[in-house]
Amino acid sequence: MSGPPRTDQQREAVRDPGRDVFLRAGAGTGKTTVLVDRFCSAAVDPDVGVERILAFTFTERAADQLRRRVRAELARRGSQATDPDEAEMMREAEEKTERAWISTIHGFCRRVLASHPTAAGIDPRFRVLDEPEADRLAERAFDAALDDLVSSGDPEALELAASNWRRSLLEMTRSAYDELRSQGRASPELPEPPAADTAARIAELVAAAEAAAGPCSEGRQTPKAIANLERIATAAQLDPGAEAAMELLEQLAGLKLDGGGQSFEADEGVAYKRALERARGAVAAVAMREAYQQLRKLVAAFGERYESLKGDRSALDFEDLQLEAVALLRGNDRLRERYREQFRHLMVDEFQDTNALQLSLVEALRGPDTRLFVVGDEFQSIYGFRHADVDVYRREHARFAEGGEPNGVALPLTGNFRSAPEIVAATNAMGSGLLPGFEPLAAGVSEPAPGTGDPVVELALVTEDRAGWEDGTVGLPLLPDDPSPAHKIAEARVLAARMRELAATGEDPAEMVVLLRAFTHVAAYERALSDAGLDPYVVGGRGFWSQQQIEDMRALLAVIANPLDDEALFGALASPAGGAVLPDTLWLLRRAAASPPREEGRKERANHVWPLLRDLLAEGAPTPGNGFADRAELIPDDERARLDGFTRIVGGLRSSGAEGGLESLVERAATAFGYDLATLVRDQGRERWANIRKLMRLAREFESREGPDLGAFVEYLGTRAASRDREAEAATRAEGHAGVRLMTVHAAKGLEFGIVAVPDLGRKLQLGWVSLRVEAGEERPDGTETARVGVQLGRLGRPSERLGDYEELKELAADRGAEEEARLVYVAATRAERRLLLSGTFNPKSLKKDPLARRPMAVQIIRTLLDGDPSTRVLDVPAASADAPAGRVDVRLIEPAPGIGAELTPSAAPVAAEPAPDASSPPLGRPDPPPALAGGLSYSALSGFERCGF
Repeated sequence: MSGPPRTDQQREAVRDPGRDVFLRAGAGTGKTTVLVDRFCSAAVDPDVGVERILAFTFTERAADQLRRRVRAELARRGSQATDPDEAEMMREAEEKTERAWISTIHGFCRRVLASHPTAAGIDPRFRVLDEPEADRLAERAFDAALDDLVSSGDPEALELAASNWRRSLLEMTRSAYDELRSQGRASPELPEPPAADTAARIAELVAAAEAAAGPCSEGRQTPKAIANLERIATAAQLDPGAEAAMELLEQLAGLKLDGGGQSFEADEGVAYKRALERARGAVAAVAMREAYQQLRKLVAAFGERYESLKGDRSALDFEDLQLEAVALLRGNDRLRERYREQFRHLMVDEFQDTNALQLSLVEALRGPDTRLFVVGDEFQSIYGFRHADVDVYRREHARFAEGGEPNGVALPLTGNFRSAPEIVAATNAMGSGLLPGFEPLAAGVSEPAPGTGDPVVELALVTEDRAGWEDGTVGLPLLPDDPSPAHKIAEARVLAARMRELAATGEDPAEMVVLLRAFTHVAAYERALSDAGLDPYVVGGRGFWSQQQIEDMRALLAVIANPLDDEALFGALASPAGGAVLPDTLWLLRRAAASPPREEGRKERANHVWPLLRDLLAEGAPTPGNGFADRAELIPDDERARLDGFTRIVGGLRSSGAEGGLESLVERAATAFGYDLATLVRDQGRERWANIRKLMRLAREFESREGPDLGAFVEYLGTRAASRDREAEAATRAEGHAGVRLMTVHAAKGLEFGIVAVPDLGRKLQLGWVSLRVEAGEERPDGTETARVGVQLGRLGRPSERLGDYEELKELAADRGAEEEARLVYVAATRAERRLLLSGTFNPKSLKKDPLARRPMAVQIIRTLLDGDPSTRVLDVPAASADAPAGRVDVRLIEPAPGIGAELTPSAAPVAAEPAPDASSPPLGRPDPPPALAGGLSYSALSGFERCGF
């Protein structure tokens, strides 16, 4: 075995290849090493071999890494083998790794379907939709389904469409459809309206009201308190046998408490509020049954339309790959047995990030003679937004641990070989406070991190005193209209100053990384690090669609497609492409393009601006009916020249259309208006122009699927920009960037860095609000599962109502979301090898508020790790193992004070002066050519390469 000697736990995990193993592998415990050892042992087994091993990884990057490490280990074993036959066996196994079944689950499913398209009932030429194209088809399917529903003329359908925002209905439909498919339902349908025992719920409300009447009357008798007491008294008189109709629902809606003081926040008041929510949900489920039925029809119709659109393109989305593969294996006994016979070893990495559908695939592939080896860590499960279900991990682990697998065993890996002992101690302390059931890790690195003996774990806490930080005497450098509050800027500068100090002591900025939960305040961190001279680089960018140059190009293309789009026209005119026309000129254009009112006393009629611009270019004044000449004359001459030039170029581009393709049109638009030069001369011009080149590539990809339709492309761009699209900016830095990197925690999963900073711990938890929730329920006798559902539906002219189990499911989702937020912090912190920097803002008033699990991570850490005391000090934490040094955390409390802003403004590293030229050197000489650097390819180069005919 290569590398350091294996631990007892690692050896035990691979000792017996004939048993099934569920391996709980904590962060940095060498799980990939164990996977490699297990794979290599099976690969050289005469009864197995490389081709009879199937290994699932979470990402393509992980699959590639596993393949390379397996190949390297087999090569090492072959080079050290003394027996020629053994060496030859190792060499043959090494050669076969190129064809090994090592891939993601989606990759495997695609390979199976491509091998058996007829058996699967799909087009042999099928292709896989990328996420943006799938989203676009889903929107089309939803619009068609909603049109069909409304066209039916059903009054309930009309009210559903009229009383709910389109975007809300779309999100309801898609979230339910996607969630049900992740549970393995190929043709998702919402369950029948939930049965509701309204009498029991009303009786519970009556009892809660009676119990709350006394305690809630003990506080101050303010007008709000008196009104609340009257509502409670009314609730106590409700009749449980009353008909569950809209009248009762309206009455319950009027019993909601409104403030009133602390007495209504006591246990009895809270119990009353919860009983009222449950009663309203039960009555709404009956009274609004028809509205829910219409929603069921909408979801079913959406599914049919979506499947039809995919069928027209012979396409599958990512979920289809899994659903079709599972259906194929379950429905074809001969094929299923063939794969079970082929694979003698089945290995699954990152098992904590799988779901029920993926588990069913594993079960379909696992025959009686197939050995299973799964690896995971529930405390690193951070992909709930992709329908990963950590409960699948927990149930399977419990089954192994409790003897449910006759040939199986649950084993741990607890030795952390990645991080310094003090970091392991600190992350153990954090995990114990934040994660229920956390299992501490042991320090596998024996020697402490190099340094002066100071703590290698630091926690900076910044108070959320907005007024204090904005005080001019503090001296914090603030920008006008900065999207980040002053205390976030202060936190960013605290972190940058500390990282600058570390760089000054010899630490390499290239080994430093800032891990963020989201890029909400990334600009503040980027600016602070830049001011510190640490050359920050945002990995993946700050969001492609939010970049100004992309918004400008979207507006420009929209004008070329339809110049009557006034919003796009004004956006293009205000951009560098339009010469940055002044706001006053835009106002004059709007006023000049108006028409006189048809009747006396009426307002002027607003017209489109483009006909006015066209007239100004051709005639010098608006033609009758296209505007007011006297107002147009008020436009300054230099602005008129910009408008004329803009109009002329737009007319030329519209005449040529999409000749040469959409990619060419985007490029011609950028160059014709001089937008390319205007972009390149600005700060970070190279990065800005790279984004426009990426937009050209997106245009080419769109055209390959949809044809050269500019209007459709503009619509596609608008849809992606309006959605929660995670498209990254164009990459412009080489792999070995020398500065500090900023990236999301998700992007850092599976990586490790010398110095890790985890800031923004004061960020409010994003527990998510969705108006429709579906949850798998109990298992029926036939093996299928029931489903729980809760939905919030709007009503015309009245408050929306929450039907069924909405409140319970909302609370369940919030608890899961809070757990995942805590796991994100733990995953981020465990990326650190030598030093860990934590920081966050907090409101001192929130330290006593409950429930704690719903509070920002900074507050939870103060309450659990610091016992509620955020004061500056060095905190001792238990050592990670008996022979490891004690853990220490350097806690710093930063509050606004006069002049502290200057202390938080790190100075950049001094730039070394250029050496004076040697007077003896010849004035003319051939310079040595610089070495060629292996950097990132530009989108221009890639585009040229694709068009090259050689």
